[in-house]
Amino acid sequence: EAGRRRPDLTGALDAITRRLRDPDDELARRFPQFTGAVMAKGVEDTAFYRWSRFVALNEVGGSPAHFGVPPAEFHRFTAARHVRWPSAMTTLSTHDTKRGEDVRARLAVLSELPDRWTTRVTDWVGRLPLPDPAFAHLLWQTAVGVWPIERERLHAYVEKAAREASVSTGWADPDPVFERALHATVDRMYDDPRLHAELTSFAAEITPAGWSNSLGQKLVQLAMPGVPDTYQGTELWDNSLVDPDNRRPVDFAVREQLLARLGAGWQPPVDSRGAAKLLVVSRTL
Repeated sequence: EAGRRRPDLTGALDAITRRLRDPDDELARRFPQFTGAVMAKGVEDTAFYRWSRFVALNEVGGSPAHFGVPPAEFHRFTAARHVRWPSAMTTLSTHDTKRGEDVRARLAVLSELPDRWTTRVTDWVGRLPLPDPAFAHLLWQTAVGVWPIERERLHAYVEKAAREASVSTGWADPDPVFERALHATVDRMYDDPRLHAELTSFAAEITPAGWSNSLGQKLVQLAMPGVPDTYQGTELWDNSLVDPDNRRPVDFAVREQLLARLGAGWQPPVDSRGAAKLLVVSRTL
């Protein structure tokens, strides 16, 4: 593919390919050690923070260009997986997740309300403009996906995300002017009564549909071919963002108490406690 795009590099690419095909060449031995890290840094840790059309798709193992599949295609995929990789892991969240599974499930609701979301986010961006429009869109999507969230957690996230994008600021050369504007926007979400009310109302409106998405995807993930994994804390609703946010302590005592009630026959409502998700997880497993 590189040769097709850059025919002027054909000679160099051919020389590299010859060496990579020689298992005794040191380059061939070291190449696999670096390609994964380079791919992750270039795609997951940079491009995924720059391309913000619909950030629920910007997930490790996913593609922002891939919006979903028809049921028949999904069944063909799982049938092939059952034959080829029956013991491979299935999961919705990991230590390296960019947004927790329930955050993505709520964000997926935006794809069903494109006109309303366009109106809403255009208004917010217009009132609080950032010099980086693509990142502004990532910021507002993320805020809606995790709201309500503690102020310090959102501040920490946006700073990391903006530096990973390396467009308006970066780890090696942070731009204090842009970062002050970014943090000021986050503070306005909490300190501006009108904005806070709008954000809270919109997030609350899409939350029930997000819960529905969460329960459905959890059932599919646990029941499809493969060995299911449940990342720490995601037995209940989890609004975690990228690490270190998704590595905060988990209150296992609460989960044990809810599990005991479920074991005694309690049928929980689908509400903010998340016991309905724990019911799906425990019963399916």
